[in-house]
Amino acid sequence: MTNQFAGRFALVAGGGSGIGRASALALAAEGALVTVSGRTESTLKETVRQIEEHRGSARFVVADMTDETQVEHAVRAAGERGRLDLALNNAGYDGEYQLTTDYSTEMLDRMIALNLRGVLFSMKYELRLMVAQGSGSIVNMSSGAGLVGVPGFTGYTATKAAEIAMTKSSSLEVAAQGIRINAVAPGLVDTPLIASLDPEQRKALDAAHPLGRIARPEEIAEAVVWLALRQGQLRHRRRTLRRRRLQRPVIHCSRRQQATAPVRDGAVATGSSYLRRCWSRRGEELRDEFGELARVLEEEAVRRVGVDP
Repeated sequence: MTNQFAGRFALVAGGGSGIGRASALALAAEGALVTVSGRTESTLKETVRQIEEHRGSARFVVADMTDETQVEHAVRAAGERGRLDLALNNAGYDGEYQLTTDYSTEMLDRMIALNLRGVLFSMKYELRLMVAQGSGSIVNMSSGAGLVGVPGFTGYTATKAAEIAMTKSSSLEVAAQGIRINAVAPGLVDTPLIASLDPEQRKALDAAHPLGRIARPEEIAEAVVWLALRQGQLRHRRRTLRRRRLQRPVIHCSRRQQATAPVRDGAVATGSSYLRRCWSRRGEELRDEFGELARVLEEEAVRRVGVDP
């Protein structure tokens, strides 16, 4: 345990097995106080047991992520002390292989309910806590299937691509408030579903990957932890800049750039050999432009439809 996330509160939806359990264990190992949620109490209890066995702190909440009321309850339970630092929205449903011509309406509805509505409900209530505290990090577990086509899984690929789109849109809404939203899009991972395949099928899947094997849940969990810890590092840098009491924004550039690039809008250019985040008035201008774009789109919707969106 390194305690890099000590004293912070994390929620892992779908934390009863696979990537969710591995992520919960990894976050607890960093010192996070973890709440795992899901539909199956026995698997959630096992996750909590494993965390406590390694001297971590965890608890569980039984919740169906397709039910908005239960989602809200799970988020409130994780943030009962008034804050939520990290949320991993990992619950999902991949369905069965079906060609588009034979696609089941029932299966598609279930995918939309969990992969789309469940993620949206989760972010809705997670962000309410994070906006109030002025910080936080959300990780949505999408899939590589949302980036490429997968024959026989049209509904799944569509919902996972939509999850990535939701992540992008939501992140733009709250970035200026110190909140980051990211999506992780893994390929095949060694989860209980894969473990149920016969040896020949498993061998074929392994052989299809350049490494000669599919990913392990712990490897995906490393990405989740990195994103969580990265939030703390960025927040630390913002505090450092504020302590300097700079009256003008700072643009970091290389010494070579400093010698040739003009200084605009009263910004102070300082040399650095590393790539750094630019702090300038332009950032505020961009936020204003996005706000103006949203206003124009809303007005156009009212004009075309005749109702308030």
